[in-house]
Amino acid sequence: MTWTIETGERATEWCADQLGIGIYGPHQSFAIAEHGEVVGACVFHDWNRHDISVAVANTRRAWPRPFLRRLGQYAFDELRCCRVSAVTRADNARAIAVLNKCAVLEGVKRRGFGACDALIFGILKEDWRYA
Repeated sequence: MTWTIETGERATEWCADQLGIGIYGPHQSFAIAEHGEVVGACVFHDWNRHDISVAVANTRRAWPRPFLRRLGQYAFDELRCCRVSAVTRADNARAIAVLNKCAVLEGVKRRGFGACDALIFGILKEDWRYA
């Protein structure tokens, strides 16, 4: 295996930098690193018991199933959410490709990332395929 799962501020900072945003308040982040270099990350935030938001950034074509499995375990098993709301920049084609495989596009938040629109995807627990 040439990749690892990382947590912590390195993952948070990389994701925030890729999306051009600040991430504040309680959150949990996961990153995938290849040969020590972060190539994708997500930051879970705004948990309300039923739903949790996740900001997603990706520079690789796909994320390994064990990584996706870990994300689902966190949101659906550990936090017991029934849905995840995933948000990414409309110009991040690789993150969108990953999200299209595991989520449903629910809407667009115009200029959600400053000059760039945000795409909002929804993932329901019963639809999660990476358990």
